[in-house]
Amino acid sequence: MLLFVLSVPLHAQRTNVLGTGIDIVGGISNNPPLILPQPGTTGGEASVFIGLFPMISLDSRGGSSSINATFAYGLNRFQTSDPVVNHTQTASVNFQKRISGRWNLNASESFSRSSDANTFYALRGVEPEPVETTLPFSPIAANLTAITNQAHVKLDNQFSQRSTLSFSLEHSLRGYGPTGPNSGLSDQHWMDLYVTYSRRISERTSWNAGYVFSFFDFVGFLDAKSNGGQFGVSTSIAKDTVLSATVGLSHIGALDASQSTTGYEVSGSIQRSIGKNTLSFQLGQDSGRPNGIGSLSSNRQMSFGFSRNFGQKMSLFASASTFSSGGVLDNEFDSKGAGATANIGYAVSRKVSLQVGGQFQRYFEPSSYRFTQKRLFFSLRYSEPNFFHF
Repeated sequence: MLLFVLSVPLHAQRTNVLGTGIDIVGGISNNPPLILPQPGTTGGEASVFIGLFPMISLDSRGGSSSINATFAYGLNRFQTSDPVVNHTQTASVNFQKRISGRWNLNASESFSRSSDANTFYALRGVEPEPVETTLPFSPIAANLTAITNQAHVKLDNQFSQRSTLSFSLEHSLRGYGPTGPNSGLSDQHWMDLYVTYSRRISERTSWNAGYVFSFFDFVGFLDAKSNGGQFGVSTSIAKDTVLSATVGLSHIGALDASQSTTGYEVSGSIQRSIGKNTLSFQLGQDSGRPNGIGSLSSNRQMSFGFSRNFGQKMSLFASASTFSSGGVLDNEFDSKGAGATANIGYAVSRKVSLQVGGQFQRYFEPSSYRFTQKRLFFSLRYSEPNFFHF
């Protein structure tokens, strides 16, 4: 609300659009979430589940600034002999403002409170928030609510038509409730400071170089800091096809001990768009970042996404991801998992649509949180992106 007030100069005409929507979901799952102290169990009774997912959004534009904000709530109930109920809340806000002819400001924040955020996004057929994708591990087997938050501020100075200097500050956190000893679920927060120079060398290609300093604070593990440098290239290899790659080195050291490690970082992505059809692929390796369990881990991640429209009525969406992490410094918790989801949608009208789909997710390590879940679901969605103008 403070960002909204600050972005409304008295002389500026703003356009504000309030949108809303709701998903009513039902289906069957082979394995409802379990409750500690029974971790590691991969079997479970098949159960019917029902879900309700309302959402509200705000889009405000005018003058030299814009705001986009969303809030969504999820209620998911498993009809078992001992019913399990999941509650999820997510919110995000993005604020953009042109300060002057050369300076641009972007501030954003995303928040979630959930015991199974992956399912919350999968059943609604939307992409997870950035902070969820950077923390691939989730203790679903424990049916434990996790709080995740990320705040980001970025200043861009475009001092020529081809060159931009950027300064970014991020603060992220993951918090758990009481989990007992040796669970590995540590409350944690960290800050990242980025300085990046980017230059466009042709209409299709640009490169960037940057430095990042990070500070990590963990409950029950060693606090740490890291320094790193990165170099990246982005190019359009064909019409509507963008290829990006980044390589770097980082040094990580514990604040109160002599432990340290040095490693490499690499990431790559390709995105192909044809009309309203999109294909994307991403992979990455880092040498020490939080992943949701323990403290710092060396993480490998890979994801794939595909969407296609068949005329004006039918649509197909599919995504899959996998990760493998090894603990570094004093973190003894290795973790590994994978997941996939797909759905087919049919537009009954401009505001009402039906979806049928499936979801799979599995956590292999650590053994105390091993978990497998398969779901088939259907949903009825009502959406009104232009519900109210003011």
